[in-house]
Amino acid sequence: MKVSFLLPLFLCSTLQFGWSQNGLPSTYGARSIAMGNTGVSMEDVGALLNNQAGLAGLTSFSALIAAEQRFAISDLQSVAAGVALPTGGGTFGLSLQYFGFDLYNEQRLGLTYARNLFDNLSIGAQFVVHNTRIEEYGSKWTAAVELGLRYEITDGLAVGAHVFNPARIEVIEGEFLPTVLRLGFSYKSSDKATFAAEISKDIDYPVQVRAGFEYQLAAPIALRAGVQTAPEKWSFGMGYHLEKQHLVVDLSASHHQFLGFTPAISLAFIPQKNMESNQ
Repeated sequence: MKVSFLLPLFLCSTLQFGWSQNGLPSTYGARSIAMGNTGVSMEDVGALLNNQAGLAGLTSFSALIAAEQRFAISDLQSVAAGVALPTGGGTFGLSLQYFGFDLYNEQRLGLTYARNLFDNLSIGAQFVVHNTRIEEYGSKWTAAVELGLRYEITDGLAVGAHVFNPARIEVIEGEFLPTVLRLGFSYKSSDKATFAAEISKDIDYPVQVRAGFEYQLAAPIALRAGVQTAPEKWSFGMGYHLEKQHLVVDLSASHHQFLGFTPAISLAFIPQKNMESNQ
């Protein structure tokens, strides 16, 4: 068996990088990664990958593409893409994720629905179909759900909660998709500064504490930084808003205490009225 095949399997099964032994590694998007993997309380198209309840505040079609190269290892690539469409009955979304390489890979398809229950409370749910493929062993399909809510306490202050796989779905005997709970808040103190913090608990691993900060340096540029525990990681990045094209380009890098840097990039199509509604 090739060394390149053994390496990612060894890493995924012996160290906690923010995902469990089975189940697609979490892809949060470059903005969230730069802010310490926070995002459970955010309201933007990135909620496709974080907490689907955050999609309820969108006012028009939005799309997102995100990619990472874990620890700069070519066999640990993660790619995600998604779209969200608000309607009179709520916001519908579709997301696709891929992790791995030719000998070992995982794919996930998510169908999302989110809506406002009240002016300041939104809920979201996603039905997930997950596939794990290992060459010479075949593929294994499983299905799971994720649920979330977001509550805006005051203008600029919001809390969010999210759970992935609450039913504890078994992939093979004794091996389960990860069950992960997240709870956090975000506070926008001004038009320029946003602070976010949250805790994340995979039931098989210690609690993670995450925190991040975003500062709008100038009209098109945002600077970001963040930290997390278990494992210890720090991150930084920036965003650039191409207003005429309705595009936002986000770049980030996170540093694992033992394994080094993970670069990431996201490209979001965000119509101006969505941008204004999130300010």
